[in-house]
Amino acid sequence: MNKSIYCCLALIATAAVNTFAQGQDLNAYMQSQLAQTEAMMQQYYSQMDQLGQQMQNTEQQIVSANMNDPRVQQMYQQYCNQGMPYGQMSFQQFAYLYGATAGFTPEGIRHYNQTTNQIQTRETAAMREYQAYVNNLWAATNAERSEVYNRQQRDVGDLMSGNTYYADPNTGVRYYLPYTAQNGQPFTDSNGRTFVMGANGSYQFVDANGYTHQLNPVWNR
Repeated sequence: MNKSIYCCLALIATAAVNTFAQGQDLNAYMQSQLAQTEAMMQQYYSQMDQLGQQMQNTEQQIVSANMNDPRVQQMYQQYCNQGMPYGQMSFQQFAYLYGATAGFTPEGIRHYNQTTNQIQTRETAAMREYQAYVNNLWAATNAERSEVYNRQQRDVGDLMSGNTYYADPNTGVRYYLPYTAQNGQPFTDSNGRTFVMGANGSYQFVDANGYTHQLNPVWNR
């Protein structure tokens, strides 16, 4: 096995390792983002639980007071005598609705229904936003993974063909040149430009104005 083949295999392995490392970094990034999101959601739910507990305690106090109110007791008895026209309801449920609707007043009932709808709408919107965030995170991560894979395929294709890109670090201009050239070996491209391979694996190129440029290999582009 000659030096060029050894060089090719080594470069392929390097490209694969770099791509694998990038994949690991992407996985770590995504896991970190999901962990942060999960922590925020847990904090949100914890706050909601605390608020819910406070509201439940207040609700229980109001319901208990209503259940001990003779007027509410009388109204419930009338409701039962009428055959519960609005559905089966325990005295505790009746006392709750009495408090929630300000004594079953038209304004109280309207406000109760409005508040209930607002709560449901906000909860639905919050869950929709969270799901959209997770979906966008997955989409962005998968797109980056695809880009890494495509980059790897381009690099491997270049390596197997014996060519790859060399770039001028000052101008960013790239040239597609053979990487198997020996130290001091010249290469002339289709435009008549001559490049000479250096000992460090970089090409030397003299432009039309007599300026010398060092071209470095580009991997994982």
